Amino acid sequence: MQRGSQVIDSPPAPIDEGGGGGGWAWLLTARGIIEAELVRGVLESAGVLPVALDGRDPSPGAWMFLGGNVNALVRVFVPLSQLDSARLILLEAGFEQPEPLAPAPAPAPARRLSGRLIWLVITAVVIAIFLLATMHARVT
Repeated sequence: MQRGSQVIDSPPAPIDEGGGGGGWAWLLTARGIIEAELVRGVLESAGVLPVALDGRDPSPGAWMFLGGNVNALVRVFVPLSQLDSARLILLEAGFEQPEPLAPAPAPAPARRLSGRLIWLVITAVVIAIFLLATMHARVT
């Protein structure tokens, strides 16, 4: 029995992991198995064969999805000789790379309470507790 997750139509493992090495190129990482299968269908219908999907999920909670997590990231591999044509096919089919997000505006600096205000609040709370304790002692 093998350790770890199983791979869907796996490409050869890298040479340093005891596999055959080259011949495969990473094309993209799909956001789920459904998107990966759509990409595979587009590529195979255009003649890019074979297309390998690597569905290993290294996340710590992967064991909870015994049948596989359909939302886990899936790497798509194509033969190295067909990498450029596969990229062109995906661009023609509308699988464009998302534009990089604009940097988020810097958050406003957190206001820090002055030391004097903090001591004022602490003093008010101590006086209130003292008055409540004194009033409670007079009632009983």
